[in-house]
Amino acid sequence: MRSQLQHLIDMGQRRNLTLQILPFAAGEHASMLGAFKVLEFPGEDDPDVVYQESQTGSLYVEKPDQVGRYSLMFDHLREKALSGTQSREMLEQAAHGLS
Repeated sequence: MRSQLQHLIDMGQRRNLTLQILPFAAGEHASMLGAFKVLEFPGEDDPDVVYQESQTGSLYVEKPDQVGRYSLMFDHLREKALSGTQSREMLEQAAHGLS
């Protein structure tokens, strides 16, 4: 498990990646019903899409107003999450605790 935590710490140092932890202390949040991914595309011909996976299958949400709600939910999750620095420190503490 320590090597997995170290891998997350290392990945969090990449310029093209933002790693943020949403701790249990953050309490209830909009994504408690399940994970989702907002897939953003640069071209106007390729609109943004939300992908959800569940126990019974997967779902692609394509309607702009619905995608917008998920994008807003994602923004709220990022606001509640620890900063990149705080997240790295939490991972480092957890890894150190496994020594």
